Amino acid sequence: MESRTDKELREIAKGVTEGTILFDTQVPEDLLPMVFMPLIFMDENQIEFLRGKHIYGELGHTFPQGINGYPMFTVIFAISKEEKRKVEQYIKELKAWTEGASK
Repeated sequence: MESRTDKELREIAKGVTEGTILFDTQVPEDLLPMVFMPLIFMDENQIEFLRGKHIYGELGHTFPQGINGYPMFTVIFAISKEEKRKVEQYIKELKAWTEGASK
């Protein structure tokens, strides 16, 4: 898996703040396979590849229906823990910037 650029990570952070991207950490664990549907169809090697990573989905890749208020993603993406930490930092920067701009 190739590392993402800072620009790509900032775009992911923007998507999270705008509500167009949802991470696995935002979903109850028992709902993960239903929200991130491709997990159900993965073999052991694919699941092993995801260990130690976070997954996320984009709202452009969902079924028309949802489950318990969550979307059901037809496509998922993986991100390393280090990249997720950067995304979280960029989210904090975006929130601080938007809060400062609204004053």
